[in-house]
Amino acid sequence: MKRIILIAAILGIFQLATHQLFAETGVTASLYYSYDSNAFHNYLGMSDNIGKGTIYFNHDSNGENEIFRVYYQGSYYQFQNYRDRNFLYHELGFAYVRSILEQNAYLYSGIKFSNRSNKELYSYYDYNQFLAYVNIKSPWLGNHIQGGYRLRERTYKNLDGFSYWEHYFFLRFNRAFETKTSLTMESSYGYKNYLAQTFVTTAYDSTFMGGRSGRMGGRGVRTIVSVEDVPSAQLWTSSIRVGQSVTATTGLSVQVLYRYNFDSEARYLTAIQSGYTTEDELFDDPYSYKGLEYMFQITQLLPKGIQLTTSFTQTRKFYPGHLAQDLEGNPVGNQQYRDDRLSYFYFGVEKSFSIGKIVKSTTLFSDFYWIDNRSNDAYYMYKGHLILSGLSLNF
Repeated sequence: MKRIILIAAILGIFQLATHQLFAETGVTASLYYSYDSNAFHNYLGMSDNIGKGTIYFNHDSNGENEIFRVYYQGSYYQFQNYRDRNFLYHELGFAYVRSILEQNAYLYSGIKFSNRSNKELYSYYDYNQFLAYVNIKSPWLGNHIQGGYRLRERTYKNLDGFSYWEHYFFLRFNRAFETKTSLTMESSYGYKNYLAQTFVTTAYDSTFMGGRSGRMGGRGVRTIVSVEDVPSAQLWTSSIRVGQSVTATTGLSVQVLYRYNFDSEARYLTAIQSGYTTEDELFDDPYSYKGLEYMFQITQLLPKGIQLTTSFTQTRKFYPGHLAQDLEGNPVGNQQYRDDRLSYFYFGVEKSFSIGKIVKSTTLFSDFYWIDNRSNDAYYMYKGHLILSGLSLNF
């Protein structure tokens, strides 16, 4: 990993030094504050007030048919009631875009390094990550075709059994019709290869921690339940999205997505308390479930540049190989696998404007989420809502 970081830094400095280009530097700062009625996404329904601050720096070098960007992003999450969940996130990246094939197609490539650091109680979330990608977007018979590859390595500092390499491929097709209708079809395949070929399943003494299998947090006595070989996991997704411009200011879209995992070998934690992130791989890895997802969205532009967006999504999440349990940790029924039906409603409003020479643009936003998760696993039977407001400044 250190060698990769060093090579990337040298390439970035070389690129900046050798380009005879017009360079531009930008800074974006954002801040939001939210109330989450069910901040742990479980049956207990414990609420929290959560703030997030982000700073983003970028330096762009624009050539004749290319753009090179170096950027840094840093974020801090702060929890008012459960302060042990506070964490820092850092990301350093290099991105490159170039027009090819007589400027009819575009090549996108880049690498980035990220790090997450939590407090001691949630230190199992700490990780370092390396990601590299390359993809090409090209017109074809009046359509647009885009395909690409992503390589990712994530190393958990305190959970060796969850560290992995991931290979991810995707192909996307997009067509626009004279009726102001757009059609997007996409298919992807992911292969996750765990660095630790042997996986140790553990349990915690709930006397020390409280809740089923100690999920309420704290520190318990860990015992080894079993040792198994789980070297890899695979996931295929396919989606189709249809968008329709109803008027000059109103748009509709419908999407259907299907996830299929080829086996039940994905690893995810069930013995300790979840942290806070929208993509929580440790506790709800997409490689661990399959099923259909439906989404309907309406976008409305109002006078003075105000944008309203509302959507409804319903997802079936079937977890093969993972038994549903009651609150005591006992299997449910006749050894049923966990089966969730997640529904959520979203409404958001956004307004961008300029306020001066220093600040190029300011965006105010406010979001509302309503979530209902029905599950045959009692721990994951919950409802909740989240209200969020914030602003973003682009310098």
